[in-house]
Amino acid sequence: MTVRPIVRALAAGILLAGCGDAPDARVETAATPSTARTAPAAAPTGDGAMPSDPTAFVEAVKAGRLPPIADWPRWDGKVEAPPFGVEPPWDAGNPVPDGKDWKTPQDGGTLIIQYNGAPKTVNHILDNDAVVKFINYLTHPYLVWQDPVRFTYGKPSAEDPLRIFDSADPDDLASRFVKEETLLRADGTRHFGAVSEEAGNWVVRPVARVEGEERKEVRVPKAEGDRVLPGTVVTVFLKPGLKWHDGAPFTAKDVEFSVKVILNEFVNSESLKPYFEVVESCTALGDSVVRWILRRPYFLADDSTVGVTLDLVPLHAYRAAFEKKHPGVPFDPSGQPFGAFFNTCTELNERPLGTGPYRVEAFEMGQRVVLARNPGYHGPRPHADRIIWRFIDDSVAILQALRSGEVDFAAHGPTAEQFGTDMKAPAFREKFVPLSWYTPSMSFVAYNRRVPQLADPRVRAALTLLLDRPGFRAAKHFGCSVLLSGDQYVSGRAYDAAVAPIAYDPEAAKELLDEAGWRDRDGDGVRDREGRKLEFEILITSGNRPLEELVALWLESLKKAGVAPKVSQMEWAAFVKRFEDKKFDTISMGWSMDPESDPHQLWHSKWADPSKPSSNTTSFADPRADALIEAIQSCLDPDERRRYQHALHRMLDADQPYAHLWCRSEIGAYHRKWRGVRLYPRAPGFDLTEWWCPEEFQR
Repeated sequence: MTVRPIVRALAAGILLAGCGDAPDARVETAATPSTARTAPAAAPTGDGAMPSDPTAFVEAVKAGRLPPIADWPRWDGKVEAPPFGVEPPWDAGNPVPDGKDWKTPQDGGTLIIQYNGAPKTVNHILDNDAVVKFINYLTHPYLVWQDPVRFTYGKPSAEDPLRIFDSADPDDLASRFVKEETLLRADGTRHFGAVSEEAGNWVVRPVARVEGEERKEVRVPKAEGDRVLPGTVVTVFLKPGLKWHDGAPFTAKDVEFSVKVILNEFVNSESLKPYFEVVESCTALGDSVVRWILRRPYFLADDSTVGVTLDLVPLHAYRAAFEKKHPGVPFDPSGQPFGAFFNTCTELNERPLGTGPYRVEAFEMGQRVVLARNPGYHGPRPHADRIIWRFIDDSVAILQALRSGEVDFAAHGPTAEQFGTDMKAPAFREKFVPLSWYTPSMSFVAYNRRVPQLADPRVRAALTLLLDRPGFRAAKHFGCSVLLSGDQYVSGRAYDAAVAPIAYDPEAAKELLDEAGWRDRDGDGVRDREGRKLEFEILITSGNRPLEELVALWLESLKKAGVAPKVSQMEWAAFVKRFEDKKFDTISMGWSMDPESDPHQLWHSKWADPSKPSSNTTSFADPRADALIEAIQSCLDPDERRRYQHALHRMLDADQPYAHLWCRSEIGAYHRKWRGVRLYPRAPGFDLTEWWCPEEFQR
């Protein structure tokens, strides 16, 4: 889920509404799924000769050794990862009608977009829902925008292409950012700049030049230098004249304030905190320069210091609102009074101030969010006067709303079955453009490892073996899904393609359950052990028909194997709370993520405490995994980091905290009157500021 998801995605992970089973990817299998077993079921073979000591384990992986792949029965179909990094065409499948001169974008009108999973707020620091992030893309630009195809930040400068990056997007709030090394001396003192070796000395030359700051070249005898930490000082230069939606200046102090808010232990920002643990300080150097000091190198430092993980909030507005509500109480962004206030400040959480091309005009809980164009925006003028996000969860109701004209763009919720049937009808295609596109994401069923019935990895693997993911995909997804064995993006380097997805194999599952001691001792048809029945709750969102069908299939298989599950359905907000509070047995969810995600948020033991909300909802904890995750975070060598990621993939596959489902293709459709449409690999896959409608069709 920034896995903001909660992995930003996974940037971190971002939570995807009800996608534990939904329709999926578009380009996948070349072979017919087969679930035939070629060997008896067995517990995973473990780590073999891999060291048990965490440090030695990481060193072994660094040297090229990987844990063996667990001996679960595997699907023998072919997984074809979706294409990635290809520049998208404009208006694919929607040519200009004969006789129309629709070449120049026209401003005006209202664009109504459907999404499912209504948010409880539009403050992304507090709410990790994917749709909140996507709304914030329109209201809260980042210091530097991430390229939606290449996932890079800025443009390397000819002055120093390894350290200096200039703005590459007119929407950027920053004009430039500079990344420098830290030379850490043996006595603990530090120098930062461009570090090189010359004649037995470390030479540190300043790169980022800040007005009024005296920085000179430093030479340190080689023997006095302890180590060099690349990319650990980041200096960001803001564009002049930036303003919040209320006209107040946007300054470096707002950036410093935002980081204090995210790191405030009393602010409900658990989905973001893991990505800022590396931050030692974020300091405003006047109004137009921000300097970050990082404790160690971090491979996703750009996300946190200038990019998609750094959600910005206005210092002046929160100070005024806090002092109005709490007169006489000191304003401290790091303190408990302000943390509690920030979590509950309805005024700014439902209608937040941003600096983007649109501002929040109205927030109607559970219904819609209305955005109006910001006339004072510093970047290119967006085309639509208003963008309205309408929240409709039911897939049938979504297409009805599209056909009736209630929405212009069904963006999240139509099913793969609808894509393969209803959306192929000539009458539908005459008026609408069907869409299927990939962004980095994954869907899964999470097993709560603290539940006694689910504490054994053999049981968790058995439950996955009883879930006919290949068969369901073949019957229901119309070629729109990619089966998974891990939680990294299937088209990215961090995903270990050598680990095939687990098969559907009820007989192997029964053998595993027997081996784990779960047998039907009293003849009632339900397995038991030590007086406890093998029963648990499956928690799903209401109104998600594909998920309901998948779970019904799973229930049938589970009951035949002597397992007694029950299904509970909840509306989205309550469902997410149960997930974040870790109050579930099994639950179906999804993450939106980066092409390579930081696994810290999902799998580090720091977040395993069941009493504290976090994205490590399964309470997975393993000292070797912790060591791998910390190595991943600080490793800037992509090949070495890939080995660490693959080792973690194999460890998680052996433990089975998730039943990995698939990387799902988004399914949608829009009215042909809309132009300027491109589908990007970065979530949500579209940029609504580019969309425009000819004046004759505007509403």
